[in-house]
Amino acid sequence: QIRIKAGEMMKAQLRIEGLQVGTKSKEILKDIDLIVPERTVTAIIGMSGCGKSTLLHSLNQTLGDGVQIRGGKIFLDDRDISGMDVGELRKKVGLIGQQPTVFPFSLMNNMLYALNYHRKGTTLQRRETAVEALKAAGLYDEVKDMLDSPAGSLSGGQQQRLCIARALALDPQVLLLDEPCSALDIKSTLRIEETLKKLKDRCAVLIVTHNLSQAKRLADYVVYMEKGQIIERRTAEDLFSHPEREETKTYLSYIQ
Repeated sequence: QIRIKAGEMMKAQLRIEGLQVGTKSKEILKDIDLIVPERTVTAIIGMSGCGKSTLLHSLNQTLGDGVQIRGGKIFLDDRDISGMDVGELRKKVGLIGQQPTVFPFSLMNNMLYALNYHRKGTTLQRRETAVEALKAAGLYDEVKDMLDSPAGSLSGGQQQRLCIARALALDPQVLLLDEPCSALDIKSTLRIEETLKKLKDRCAVLIVTHNLSQAKRLADYVVYMEKGQIIERRTAEDLFSHPEREETKTYLSYIQ
């Protein structure tokens, strides 16, 4: 448990200790220590190439070829993920990328694809789970009359929320998002942000963003990374108003 405010204790949904990630010839992440509390949104900011996306992909073991964890530990709800089945881990730690990846099926069959594999019960029960996830992602009212239509016919923002709904259907403990709004207009971006604010009551949310305004609107905590290291991690209000480290101050003055 970690102390967030005076008298308030929150459970660490994710705990990272001394994480080192790299290739045979290059170090990408260096001694990463980080706690992600439950029921919070944590935003990761920093220049391109500083290791933000690599950190996300480390958390559900979707690192690219030749990139591997070289040291340290990652705990999900106090359980070392190195001992978990990869399929189980990716169900509990969902990852949403920059570009929505919808399957060439109907919207409902997109939702049922993972549910048919991971969930027992009747087809009706799985469809009910899918509908509840679409509602949680703030999408159902927009698509309830087109559940059998191709998912590719949705707008970009709707496709991204469909990807979020697919992950939610498996009841994750953590939702990872890597620049999920980078290709979206402001209207779609704000809808996704509103969805994520509501979702933190059911899972911890960790989002990589270059959009500082988005981090300010959305995050409870902000992590600033530079050259593969975490430089500073504070509440969003404190980091943006009173950064402690000179590196953070320089970045914020440069980017704002």
